[in-house]
Parts: sequence; structure tokens; C-alpha cells
Amino acid sequence: MMQRPNSVVLSTGSYLPEIVVKNEDLTQFPESAIPLIEKYTGIRARRKAPEGMLTSDMASKAAEACLEKIGFSPADVGGLIVCTSTPDRAFPPTATKVQCNIGMELGQSFAFDLNSVCSGALFGISVADSFIKNGACENILVIGADMYSRILFEKDFSTLPFFGDGAGAILLGTDSERPGAGIIKSLMRSDGEKGEAAVHNGNGVMPLKDERSAYVKMDGRAIYQFALAEGSSIIREIAEKTGTSLSEVSLIVTHQANSNIITAIAKELGLPAEKFYINLYEYGNTAGASVPIALDEALAKSLANRGDLILLAAFGGGLSWSASLIRY
Repeated sequence: MMQRPNSVVLSTGSYLPEIVVKNEDLTQFPESAIPLIEKYTGIRARRKAPEGMLTSDMASKAAEACLEKIGFSPADVGGLIVCTSTPDRAFPPTATKVQCNIGMELGQSFAFDLNSVCSGALFGISVADSFIKNGACENILVIGADMYSRILFEKDFSTLPFFGDGAGAILLGTDSERPGAGIIKSLMRSDGEKGEAAVHNGNGVMPLKDERSAYVKMDGRAIYQFALAEGSSIIREIAEKTGTSLSEVSLIVTHQANSNIITAIAKELGLPAEKFYINLYEYGNTAGASVPIALDEALAKSLANRGDLILLAAFGGGLSWSASLIRY
């Protein structure tokens, strides 16, 4: 039997809008509340997409940065998965717009959306890995892109200060010159019974009770407890199932929602906080884009080298959580 090829991280890229909204710019909230944002989450600022920009625009810019980094022609991209909970519209898929924008070969490549909220990009990585390993495609571009500034209620202190806009891209494919590299294992988990902890009804068919119900609603305490419990659990699980000691892992990139969650996960696992890359201080929670953006930055800073183990983990709406162990 022919050995299935490994799905290797060929390149990464990201895009963050130029508009910076600092905590002190959120003047709709009481002045006494502003210091609480950084105290309880670590967030000092976030990026906001300008009027007229769409999720597909951000995704396209991240994709172009990813491909240009290694001189990879868009015409050679076989598949595209856009992981988003803020699509341009219900249909056609945001991914097909990106397919056109970046110059993929229309009719000879595929493009579709995937929504698992903040875990979306890791779900996308797992799906892309399966496609590559079963021979359906030689390479796939996975993009996490979200524009939560469009779906947050401006005066809701429980949501608005904590999210930012952005997009990150990961090109997966085969590489005969890196036989030991690739995705070792991925895990995906969901618990729909707890889904009401994070809800956005704005682009579905469920009737809206009032104008406020069109915006994101989140039970912050429930999400915090869930992220801490399942985030540490799935990291431990993927290490055990692959026979990997977490001390062997050079870089851990988790969903960038809250620095206190990340440091608590590190403590729960008995790992040094320095092993976890954090960039949410200036970007906030970019939802499905957070892990790809953080991975792109971490690799640009040479925090992992060829041959190193990288562990990705995410958790969010659904509720959903996921992890991937990668030999870079």
C-alpha cells in the first residue's frame, strides 16, 4: 500500500487592518471600566476594518501574503477553505470570492466556507490534512478570517472590548524534501448542548426578538471556565495519543482570547508560560483568525525551526475545541 503523504506547513501569512482602537478610545464606556479590560484579559488594543472592507478582502490579503512569501502561484492552489463566523453573506461562500480575488484557477480548484467559530481554523487544518492524505488535493490554503466589529453591539461591555478584526492563512501541501515534517495528528471536539454560551443570530433564519438580538451575546464566565478546562485537556490528550512529552514541544499557539486563560492553561499543564505565544495584547480576540495570525508571527520571529514540534489548540463557540500537533 502506498504511504499517504504528510501535510506540511509550506507557508503562512496574515493581515491586520491598519485602524487601531486602543482601550482608551472606547469612550462609550465609563472611564472606571477601561482598566478592567487589560486587567482581566490582557487586551490593550484591537484592529478594526475600515468601512467598505469585507471578510473576503481580509482573507484575500492574508492569502496573498502567504503565497508571496514562498513565490507560490495562486493558479497552483488546489483547494481553499475559509474558516469564518462572519462571512460576507450567507451565500455564495466567502471562499469563492477569495478564490477569484487571489487568482486561483476557476473550475479546476475548490473553495468552501467552514464555521466552527474560534476553533474554525483548526477544524479547517484537520479537514485539509484529510483531503491531502487521501489524494483529493496536493495542497490546500486554509484561511481563518473574522470581522467581529460588524456584529458587536457598540455599548455592550461584555463583548465589544474583547474582539478585533483580522485574517491568517496557512498553506498545507506535500514536500518531498521534508519527509519527517507534517501534521502528526489533529483532534476536533464539539458540545452543542452548551452552545448558547456564545451566540450570534444576525445572519441565520432564526427570528430576531429585537434589534439587540442581532448582535453577539456571550456568557464570559462560562466561556472562560470551558476554555480553561477543555484547552488544557485537549493539549494533554493529543500529547498522550501521539506519545509526545509536552517538554518536547518547542512552540504552543492557542486561541488568543484572554492572556489569563493561556497562562492558566500553562500552569495546569506544568509548562513554562514562555512556551506559549501570545499576541492578543494588541489585536484582541480575532476569533477564527487568531491561531493562524499568531502562528505566522511566531514563525516570523523564528520561535520554531524546521524539525521542531508545534502544538496548536483552539476553543470557542459551538462549543468547540481542537488541537493539532505538527512537525515543522
